[in-house]
Amino acid sequence: MYFPLIRIGNILAGLVLTSRWFLSQSWAKPASGMFDALNKNRQLIGWIELILGLLNLFTFLGPFFWLVNGGLGQTILAILCGGLLVADKLKHYPQLMKPIGALEPYAEILGAIAIIAGLTAVF
Repeated sequence: MYFPLIRIGNILAGLVLTSRWFLSQSWAKPASGMFDALNKNRQLIGWIELILGLLNLFTFLGPFFWLVNGGLGQTILAILCGGLLVADKLKHYPQLMKPIGALEPYAEILGAIAIIAGLTAVF
């Protein structure tokens, strides 16, 4: 059985991270409702993405590979995008916030890469 969970998660996380750019484009205005709904669930998408990424990282060695089924690139993107999306909740952990803070200026770029990687892997 094949579940592309991590790939779909990367697409959703990428859409959340790039929503500011998309909404600045005039052709994307009809999709503003979708981006608002995704941004309302930013924390949830981030936690799911982070958990899927960590689970997939550990499943290279274990029995859950069939559930998440993503490559190392998808895994790294899931962890990075998930960390960026839940950065507000991780501010009490300076060990985690230092690398996440360094990635913050590149959030839209990582989001675009996550969308592209997720779409190319799903299709």
